[in-house]
Amino acid sequence: MKIQEHSRMACGECRGSALTWSEVDAEVPYHDRSGDRRTAIARIPKGVCDDCGSSVYPYEALVLRHEAVCHCLGVLSPRQLIEGRKRLGMTQEQFAAHSGFGVASIRRWERGVRIQTVSSDRHLRALLEAEHPQTDKSESDSPALVFRPRSAQSRRELGLRDDQAERSHTPPSKLPSFQDAPEQRAVS
Repeated sequence: MKIQEHSRMACGECRGSALTWSEVDAEVPYHDRSGDRRTAIARIPKGVCDDCGSSVYPYEALVLRHEAVCHCLGVLSPRQLIEGRKRLGMTQEQFAAHSGFGVASIRRWERGVRIQTVSSDRHLRALLEAEHPQTDKSESDSPALVFRPRSAQSRRELGLRDDQAERSHTPPSKLPSFQDAPEQRAVS
């Protein structure tokens, strides 16, 4: 990482604008998925005020800390999510509709307010790595292979009640009945 001069930053203590910049390794405490306390190491920019010696950290340091935690958890960082979505040429709203996640969730993950679960991350990775994303839900040949959470709106579009879990992907009319099965006899 190249140290960027943050010329508009001033010391929070004395308001001095003469800052000396360097890179430091910062310990970032976090809790893993099982609740155990862990520490990630992030290489971040740090400014030291030449007048009073106070430390100053730019917003970029916060982003790099968050990315270090995402890396340790094995999930996509906000930057990777944004770049992947833009590579697909989608807005947040379009990506939310495509993925089946809510727009609010996409926004929280991209802003770094929340970190997605491992299962959500796997789904996001599959969508972002697809060469030809399927943007129209009606093009799906096999709804049983669609792996996405359903929003209340999409459940209504499918004719499901809001309280009805998506248990069976095959309509009851297409399920084989016992009358269609060939006779089986017990062999002794």
